[in-house]
Amino acid sequence: MKRKIPPRLIGALLITFLLPALTVKAQKTGAVLADSLKKALPAIKSDSSRLDVYIRISRAYRYIAPDSLKYYAQVAMPFGKKIGTPQQLYRLYANIGIAELLKGDHQRAKIWYDTAYDVAKKAGDKTLISSALIAMANIYTSNNQSLDCLLQAARISEEIHDTTTTAVCYSNAAALFGAEENYSKSAEYARNALELSRNLPNTPDHAQIAGKSYECLGTSAAQQQQMAEGRIYYDSALAVYQKAGMPMGVANMYLQIATLQGADHVAVLKYALKAQAIFDSLAPKNRYSMINLGNIGIAFQDLVRFPPASTAELPGVNLKVGNDQFLKTAESYLNRSIALAREQNAADIQAVMQDSLSDAQAMRGEYKDAFLNLKGRNVLHDSLFSQENKNKMAGVDEKYQVALRDTQIAANNQALAAQARQRWLLIGALALMAIIGLLLYRQNRIRKKTNTTLLVLNNRLDEANDIKLKFMSILNHDLRAPVANLINFLHLQKESPDLLAPGAAEVYSQRMKTQAENLLLTMEDLLAWSKGQMKNFTPNRREVPVELLFEDIRKHFAGTADVAGSAGAGTGAGVEFIFDAPESLQFHTDEHYLKTIMRNLTGNAIKALSTTPHAKILWKAWEKEGKQYLSVTDNGPGATHQQLQALYDDSLPVGIRSGLGLHLVRDLARAISCAVTVKSAPGEGTEFQLSL
Repeated sequence: MKRKIPPRLIGALLITFLLPALTVKAQKTGAVLADSLKKALPAIKSDSSRLDVYIRISRAYRYIAPDSLKYYAQVAMPFGKKIGTPQQLYRLYANIGIAELLKGDHQRAKIWYDTAYDVAKKAGDKTLISSALIAMANIYTSNNQSLDCLLQAARISEEIHDTTTTAVCYSNAAALFGAEENYSKSAEYARNALELSRNLPNTPDHAQIAGKSYECLGTSAAQQQQMAEGRIYYDSALAVYQKAGMPMGVANMYLQIATLQGADHVAVLKYALKAQAIFDSLAPKNRYSMINLGNIGIAFQDLVRFPPASTAELPGVNLKVGNDQFLKTAESYLNRSIALAREQNAADIQAVMQDSLSDAQAMRGEYKDAFLNLKGRNVLHDSLFSQENKNKMAGVDEKYQVALRDTQIAANNQALAAQARQRWLLIGALALMAIIGLLLYRQNRIRKKTNTTLLVLNNRLDEANDIKLKFMSILNHDLRAPVANLINFLHLQKESPDLLAPGAAEVYSQRMKTQAENLLLTMEDLLAWSKGQMKNFTPNRREVPVELLFEDIRKHFAGTADVAGSAGAGTGAGVEFIFDAPESLQFHTDEHYLKTIMRNLTGNAIKALSTTPHAKILWKAWEKEGKQYLSVTDNGPGATHQQLQALYDDSLPVGIRSGLGLHLVRDLARAISCAVTVKSAPGEGTEFQLSL
């Protein structure tokens, strides 16, 4: 079975429509932006402001309506020639060139692009020059000439740190290498373009760069027989174009997806006809339109070779019309594609379509015409896809890489030369102003040194005070409760020993012993942690098992109640603790920060449960959609908004003996990028959730 369209040809067309940013970005895009700007025009009196608005209206139509793009640029042209800046005049010429290119008229597009390039060169604006070079790359039929323009533009855009234009160059270069079947190089440039596009604002230009890069990756995968991966990339590009409202991009992706349908000729026609409906309404002479027309013609030939069971998915296509009618339809589409290709000097497309047309003519018995078309196809193909052309492209890329290195070396040499000149100028100036300059310089240095020293000392003092405040707050919360429990028990044992039954006294004694040991361990942990934090109070992240966190809660609050295992509960005289988490779950965070947060939340819950019968606290950990969560829930009376306000309001004052818990939770959670949310209702308890 014959392939629909050689992938090298499709790859070569990916550069069409992909041009760098030419106007100031706006939040609105497309027809919505254009309509809002047109409504504002009557109220604008200044010619300069009207010119700028006309340019923005023209630009808004770039991806959706080539005729409107051209019309508004032409309306603004008299203003541009009269009062416009070189940048504004360049944009007008370039916009008309883009419109002609979108409509498929490469000769007229070249005239406008050449004019725009002359304006950019005369103005000496490197941003405009690089944009003009990219535009000119779209009009060459020779891939190595196009690549040379693109890499010239890339060198300039990298020099001026224009990320958008650099990404455009890389994306277009990926398409050109795909056209020459150098898929590894194509994928390399496409991935570089995608990486750069991630740092760009969400604009139509960003969408166009991402979409075209996905297209190149899809074509490279498909041509290496990785069809499933190719379809994923094509679907990603289609989603980008649909979301951005770019019908030309959508049409192109329908064309590309059609080439992946293999022997399902009905599916090929389904996607290709959808694409052609968009091309015919917006840019019937566009190169993509020529390709798609040929695809449709070849698909009709395949309906004859391999008749499908049904064409129900194709309105207007009836199997009963017969093979001869299908072949006539195929010839009609192929002739239309060839005529457009010949008109636009698209020899690459013409060669492929003549090959397919000769095949259709042979099937109808028109052998003479088939031979002539095949002969013409061979002449065109040999001139286009020669090894010499591939070598030229490789040479252009190598020349670009060498130029990058040479540019860097030249920049380094210039920097060294500039430093040397500055050094001699400084020596000469010092020699001329020996006495006065030396005294002023010394006085200034002493003053700067003193000021710098004072500033450093003040900053260190502020940091030390902040660290002390945080550390004392942590000590206050993590040590106060166990010490208070121990003191209360000692008072009870001393003043009213008869209130405790012999068995209960022994149990409480054992609990106090355990709690005192835990208190000692907690103090050792805090002191060890504080030694590492005194110079740099920042998180130290590592993998922390959830069971380690829960075990800390068990030990720290061992005197409050019996504590449950990892998936169960235990009951005691105080609060019932329940822990629920997968055994293998780990959190990548600072262990001590998270422990302090959990201790304070647990302590607050215990306080809230002081008057609640059958008091329970549930600690739960889980993972969902790539995020990890911890939650603590109590069945207490709930909390008011005022009681929880410290979680969200940094301006609330901090008390000495109360109110520090939620302040600590808020500040420490913020330090480890942990989001804290709370749900509470009167009589229904309180739930704090930590999202890491």
